[in-house]
Amino acid sequence: MKVIRLNSDDDIISASDLMYRSGARRVLLLLPPAADSSWKGLAMARLRRSADRLRVEVGVVSEDKGVRRQAVALGIPAFRDEEDARSGEQGWWRGRRRRERVGFSWKGTAGGPDLPLDLLPENRAAADGVISVKQWMLRYATVILFFGAITLLAIGFSYGVPSATVTLRPKVWPLTTSQQIIADPQLAAVDYGEKRMPGRLLQVTQSWQAEAPTTGVVTVPADPARGQVIFVNQSEEAVSIPAGTIVSDRDELHPFQTISPVRLTGVISSTVEVDVVAMVPGPQGNVSAGAVNRIDGPLAELLLVSNPSVMSGGGVRDVPAVAAEDLSRLRSQVLQFLQAVAMADMETRLTEREFLARSSLRVVAVNYEVFSHQVGEQADELRLKMEAQLQGTAVDLTYATGLMYEAMKVSVPPGLSLLADTIQVKAGEEIGVDEHGRISFMVEGQGLVASELSLDEHLKMIEGQPQDAAVAYLFKELSLQEPPLIELWPTWFNRIPYTAGRIETRILTE
Repeated sequence: MKVIRLNSDDDIISASDLMYRSGARRVLLLLPPAADSSWKGLAMARLRRSADRLRVEVGVVSEDKGVRRQAVALGIPAFRDEEDARSGEQGWWRGRRRRERVGFSWKGTAGGPDLPLDLLPENRAAADGVISVKQWMLRYATVILFFGAITLLAIGFSYGVPSATVTLRPKVWPLTTSQQIIADPQLAAVDYGEKRMPGRLLQVTQSWQAEAPTTGVVTVPADPARGQVIFVNQSEEAVSIPAGTIVSDRDELHPFQTISPVRLTGVISSTVEVDVVAMVPGPQGNVSAGAVNRIDGPLAELLLVSNPSVMSGGGVRDVPAVAAEDLSRLRSQVLQFLQAVAMADMETRLTEREFLARSSLRVVAVNYEVFSHQVGEQADELRLKMEAQLQGTAVDLTYATGLMYEAMKVSVPPGLSLLADTIQVKAGEEIGVDEHGRISFMVEGQGLVASELSLDEHLKMIEGQPQDAAVAYLFKELSLQEPPLIELWPTWFNRIPYTAGRIETRILTE
């Protein structure tokens, strides 16, 4: 606030110039005592207009009560001293109200000078506290209008502000229905007429390696035949026969070799006997006496050989080997493992509402399969490594919900309605699958049916009724599990709103 102290020679022009130069939004003019009379009448009105033009909030300090009254009548806050103006914020906003006309009248009294308007009889009466009939009527009209407005507001409040929330729990009954449905990966949309829904093909590539013991048996040579042969010297020189000297029958089918070295003396027809063992194990070395008559190598020129007795001891034994059943059994086992691994992989690719039809899982291609042995080969264990492509059909039960809704709707008794948001579907038995991945399966649908509630007529009946009466009426007229819950706002307004549009209904079926 800017305080401007005026001198006795300041007038409205100089006061306006000082207000303009101050640049303040609120200005307090201190009028000098000697100049108070010059600020009555037209000067105060011009000060009001100058302040409005400069958009300045102006107040005056004057010792003259008449000047203060004229200032307040024009909406200029007036104070007795500067301290009053600084501490009395209430005086500033009260001083802005204009109550009477101020200035000089257009015409003075006949034969006399013009008089200030505040000296006219009508304004003098107001100044003296006398209230005219017109003012009394105006005050009564104001009071009547005030209470009329209050009444209208109360009525508008009663109709437009209060609101109610009515929570109803209708009686419900369970409903269960089964339906056969086909999930077709080649279908783009649900076919309600044919009870078919889209499916989704999943394909993965997996490899697996397994081993299994063999169950076949083969006979193999066991021990070699053994015996003795006699060498006969055909020369006059001594002959040394090393160990490992090979002798056989004439056709060289049954070779034997000496076990230890021997020596023939240099006498013609001298003999020596030595132990021999068949070079090939098995019973084929069990030759008869005299069958061995051939020497392998240069000694054949010097010596003769023969077996005086039967060679014996050659035998066979049974050992594990691969049977044809081993191949097929191990292959089936590996395929089962591949399907289990593929199913686990596919299940990670399912959405929340999908399930994998187990009967649809199949091998569509074998990239390779390698066995460690073939049928008849001697082996204690058979190994197989395989890589294959597997395919399965994923079924989204969201599509089944719509199909089950149509199937269940025809089973709803009259007077009841199917609550669509309570329908739950569960996949049942898988009936079959074809080469294209189309899966036929049973679906079980469970839901609730509730009494049909016709609320419009009943809501009109409870408009404006007390809360307890409305609860009793609705529970009696409607098929409900329990008395309805009515929540009012504001809470102290203990009546149902007077218009149905302010009543909100909620139907709970949990």
